[in-house]
Amino acid sequence: MADCELKIPKLEMLPDGVITVGRKLILDCKGIFPKDFKPEAWPIEWAENQNPHSLKILSSNFISPEEVQIEVTSYMAGVIQFQPLKLKLGEEKVDLGKVSFEVQSVIQQQEAPVEPFGPMALAMKWPLALWLTLAFIVIVIMTAMGLRL
Repeated sequence: MADCELKIPKLEMLPDGVITVGRKLILDCKGIFPKDFKPEAWPIEWAENQNPHSLKILSSNFISPEEVQIEVTSYMAGVIQFQPLKLKLGEEKVDLGKVSFEVQSVIQQQEAPVEPFGPMALAMKWPLALWLTLAFIVIVIMTAMGLRL
């Protein structure tokens, strides 16, 4: 099992510590890794309730045989939790420990839509029985006028 620490690289346009959708993060992991371990080639083992867009491994860089930096990102907003994060290739698994962070959306929340007004507001609020009654009256008047001609 490895022990990973989440690091957020500084960016000019974003405040420190803020994680947004698509922002690159670094998992600095220390532990014992398999000889042929390349994190970007090992699929993440997903739990049933996890979305595959919640974490994507982009690249990795071995600092030493016992330390690797894994560049990751998330393509969805919300709290991302892995208890633990596991990578699996064939029968071999690598446990990277507990990983948890919150991703904020870059899209501004919109106000509620404006309610319709004018004739459409009346048309939408009248009950069906009233429309049927009105249609019946129009048909009766037209029939009566047709009989008198």
